[in-house]
Amino acid sequence: MKFQTLCTLAVSALFFCSCSGDGKSAFSPVDSIKQADQLKIEAWQTVMDINRLALTERNRDSLAPLLSEHMVIQCPGMGNAHIEGRQNALDAYDQYAGYAKVHEVITSEPLVQLYDGNLCAVVGYHYEFRTETVAEHKPETFIGKDMYFLVREDGRWVAAAQHYSIESTN
Repeated sequence: MKFQTLCTLAVSALFFCSCSGDGKSAFSPVDSIKQADQLKIEAWQTVMDINRLALTERNRDSLAPLLSEHMVIQCPGMGNAHIEGRQNALDAYDQYAGYAKVHEVITSEPLVQLYDGNLCAVVGYHYEFRTETVAEHKPETFIGKDMYFLVREDGRWVAAAQHYSIESTN
């Protein structure tokens, strides 16, 4: 079962168990989850939100607050170059949106590790993007690995770095 599904089920189960027959909460769901586990769920959700906003919804205004001002992206085909800064990262996501329309993002094998007193997280996973080029309407599938480095800013996770690799395409 996928991590996101497990997290949703766990939170739903906790919410369901926390309500008594009179609608009052018997205990808080947060009380029953260790802080580190909750932070891992939030980190994973942040990465999924970034993917959704950047790739399928193309919502730059909602995406911007999820990226650190000093965001760095390292990706294939750039040699020693990289994308640096929130605005440049947003521009890169927009550029990709002009190249292809993403129809589906499938993630698997997520791993979330917390560091530095739960102030930093590394989130890694495998992905499969099913896209269609804008110009030729040609279907493409990209399979690879993605890794984000997140930091806590103002009580929420933001992406400070992303590195992805493409293992295969068709």
